[in-house]
Amino acid sequence: MGDVRERVERITAKTLDVESTMVNQSSNFSLDLGADSLDATELVMDFEDEFGIEISDFEMDSITTVKEAVDLINEKLMWGADMITAEDRAIIEERKNA
Repeated sequence: MGDVRERVERITAKTLDVESTMVNQSSNFSLDLGADSLDATELVMDFEDEFGIEISDFEMDSITTVKEAVDLINEKLMWGADMITAEDRAIIEERKNA
């Protein structure tokens, strides 16, 4: 199955129809990979299906890079998909940046 990073990068390349060599941890979905809002929604649905998680609209809007997607998915898998809310994530991010 591969680790989360590899799976996110694979899904991103396939969903956005870009070469896998263009996708790395620092890739910005819109600026580097050309994703629009419809692409972003499709990516989120593909991530949800692949990992069995739910990503809120708030969370979706806060994800701009592949690394941010990987970090969010890892958090949800670690804490349980239903146990971390968008508000919890905002608090976690705030504490990280403090």
